Amino acid sequence: MKKIRCFIAGAKDQERQREILTSIFGNKQTKWNVMFETKSFLDFDGTLSSDGQQKDYNSYILQKANLVVFVFDHNVGEKTIEEFILAYKGLLSRNHPDIIVFYNARVVKDSNLQVMNMMMNQLKQYYIEYETDEDLKHLFSEEIDKYIKRYTEKSLLKWLIHDFFWSNRYIQAKNAVIVVLGVLLCCSIGYMSLQKHSSGKEEPELITKILENESVYDGSVIIGSRTIRTTNNIVRVEKLVDGVYRYLSWNVVRGEKGKKEPSLVISGGEYKNRYYHFKKETYQYCVPALKGNPLIIMEGNRMLGSEVVMDFNYQGVLEQNNSSMKD
Repeated sequence: MKKIRCFIAGAKDQERQREILTSIFGNKQTKWNVMFETKSFLDFDGTLSSDGQQKDYNSYILQKANLVVFVFDHNVGEKTIEEFILAYKGLLSRNHPDIIVFYNARVVKDSNLQVMNMMMNQLKQYYIEYETDEDLKHLFSEEIDKYIKRYTEKSLLKWLIHDFFWSNRYIQAKNAVIVVLGVLLCCSIGYMSLQKHSSGKEEPELITKILENESVYDGSVIIGSRTIRTTNNIVRVEKLVDGVYRYLSWNVVRGEKGKKEPSLVISGGEYKNRYYHFKKETYQYCVPALKGNPLIIMEGNRMLGSEVVMDFNYQGVLEQNNSSMKD
């Protein structure tokens, strides 16, 4: 019998919603012949660690839970946001745990919730709107059926990825695999280093080389650029002759075709970890250098949001977000 570990997150006063979800988990055990280990903050007394209850169920979310269910019935509390970000980072970096979000229609306009929905879209996870407790009961019953079906029909390849590599099982076998892979990786790095030195050329940067050598912004000489289009913006990274990276962006929603003046310019960026990073006051704009990665906006260490890259090699008209420039 398969065992599925689940954590129910949400405000502490959402006792009724937790009871609904726990009851459905119990009913599904017989139907699908699975065992659910269902926990919430109520199952942690804070004595397991010196840092208290929050650290204990944060550890459970990241290390043990197969599924985390978030319910936002009337507010989006800071502790629940912390739990969501923790689960999101785990799913992003380790493909674990799965996330399902339910939110009441009354809180759909909450800014934190809108950012969460955008983050969920990036990872193809689920968020479902409900109106009443009966609605929540019906929708959750349907979603948990779909989840169990996917979970119980997992292929060998999915087992290797989800259970063998990303869980805390099979430690000795994984350590042996890691040693072998580490040796192969060192050999590969050494070979590539020799190839680089023998050719006399460094690995090219990820900015696409272009025929033009002048900036569309101020006509200064550039040696390369990349222009992408996201859901709401056209973003261009230019590399100037002195090696400095510059960020230019145009808003496409309120844009005015043919205007070359960008709505935001940031100089002095840097490239690291496959992103071009640009800082303006407390904000940081992270432009992807590889296809498939989103554009990310940070404030300090907190992610404000992200935008899907619709076109990674945009060649269209640059548009200006400035109504004062209209004829």
